[in-house]
Amino acid sequence: MLSLILLLCTSAAIINGQGHWNIELSPQTVTMVPFETHQISVWEHAREPGRYYAMPLVYLLNDTATIRKNIATEKATMTFSILMWSLEAKQVIYSHLKRLINPNITIEDVEMLPMEKLRIIWNNRDMPLAKDYKLTGTWKSNTHLPSVINFQFVCSNLYKCQLLMEAMKSTPEMFNNLEIEYVINGQQSSRREVTITGRHVTKGKLFSALEQMPAGGDIVYMNSEDINQLVSESVTNVMASVYTDASYIDTGDEIKVVDIVNGVLKRFQENSKDFEPRMWSSVFWDPQWTRPDRITETMNRIFTKDVHDESHLLVNENEWDGSTKTNAGFDIFELFSGSGSHDQSSSGTFRMRTEDVLKVLRERDLQTEFRGEIFHVKPVRLYRLNLATLNSGNVIATSSIQVRRYESVQSVKVQVKDTKSKHTIRSTADLVREELLAATNDLQQKLSAVNALILKDTAQLKDTITTITQLRGKHDEYKLNSDAKHGEYSALLSKHAGMLNAIPGWPNQSFCIFANGHCPAGFTRHEGYLKALPIYSTAIPSYLQPSTWGNSWMGCHVCSHNDVELGIITCCK
Repeated sequence: MLSLILLLCTSAAIINGQGHWNIELSPQTVTMVPFETHQISVWEHAREPGRYYAMPLVYLLNDTATIRKNIATEKATMTFSILMWSLEAKQVIYSHLKRLINPNITIEDVEMLPMEKLRIIWNNRDMPLAKDYKLTGTWKSNTHLPSVINFQFVCSNLYKCQLLMEAMKSTPEMFNNLEIEYVINGQQSSRREVTITGRHVTKGKLFSALEQMPAGGDIVYMNSEDINQLVSESVTNVMASVYTDASYIDTGDEIKVVDIVNGVLKRFQENSKDFEPRMWSSVFWDPQWTRPDRITETMNRIFTKDVHDESHLLVNENEWDGSTKTNAGFDIFELFSGSGSHDQSSSGTFRMRTEDVLKVLRERDLQTEFRGEIFHVKPVRLYRLNLATLNSGNVIATSSIQVRRYESVQSVKVQVKDTKSKHTIRSTADLVREELLAATNDLQQKLSAVNALILKDTAQLKDTITTITQLRGKHDEYKLNSDAKHGEYSALLSKHAGMLNAIPGWPNQSFCIFANGHCPAGFTRHEGYLKALPIYSTAIPSYLQPSTWGNSWMGCHVCSHNDVELGIITCCK
């Protein structure tokens, strides 16, 4: 059996491996296989001729882009898929090789190139990703060779993710700088003891920003996003002190180091709802003007509740006009200029719709909420750090980690493939005839085998028919007996139901029970409902759990509007 490797790029070197699959490829391509808009290069395995491997297609499935906010990480993400392999590609390659290279191969001899690890990167130094977006480019194990792999962009907020998703779906060419890096071979491993100290934490850019905070104290507080960035910088410094070879690919021990640093830096947690006002000056927030207490203070100076119309907020025009740049540091007019309708109250005071104001706060992910009277800081989980302790350089932890170095890290450009398009396999007339002839011969062989089996087992078939006839007779007999018993049981149940209805047992006092069908004798049916009650989200189980009890119910009213309804039906006496 003959082995080939498919690549969308060219290479003349033998690729050796001591990894999961121990692949060694020949230096020369065997053939080029036309597929859709490009040519696929094919290699033969150097030591095991007879098997064929295909480089993944690496197609961007732009129509799969979706956005969500991860509740666990509080991150806005856009997920998209990369098509690595398809049965269609396998069929095209197999047909080409069988016709031109090796007529003895089977379709099972063509497989996707077994990559041990892969990750996605943005490869354009002149045009890097905007600061609002970050690719999750960690190495992924690929030993199970999935046909579709999901990757993520992490966005600064859901609104930015929405823009990114729309761009990927409408103009996928914007993402032609995406590349897949992959590893297909490896060497022996060794272990090394690593000591993690406070110096690994203090070397990062973010720690320098912490030391420059106006409050100037040793105690600072950080939100989950910033503390994760500090953890990432610290782990980078730890690994850089161990691995100096650019060809190093992590073996998963970086995760172990991350867990250790996480445990140290996230040891002390605080909730902002327990904060005293003075403690906010020690909270690191980037940018500083979006710090929740500053946003909340500014909102309460500018907006007040309209006591005559709860759907609107009155605007303090002196604060609005006199502070284009508020002490929170942002342009309040620019922030709300496109947020909806502006009008005047019956007294002539400038006002805005409450929902428009809250919508802007949600879209900008500003940690401020309106509780009917004034704006409040949303409860935020913060992590407390002692800068002096970290600056001391004391040992945080030690860990035994595995060092592994790979000889070959390759990359392949992600190609755009619209999932709405349908590709048809293109075959020559000779190939079609060969495939049709092979299918006909196979069918004739199967028909001959079936005919021989029928002739051989005719006697057994007659016995089977006789047995079925006997069983049908018994079935009819059982059915007659069953119908008679059913009548007896129905009469008995009716009798007992009448006896139960005659048993006294309802208390004499006035009371109500939930209705479930008709009300019992002596009870009066009462119905009531509430509809179009707004909540934060009908899609999140922690905000809404639909249910029914008897004829009563609770659930969505119009789910797309995030409102709910409640209906209660009782029987009272």
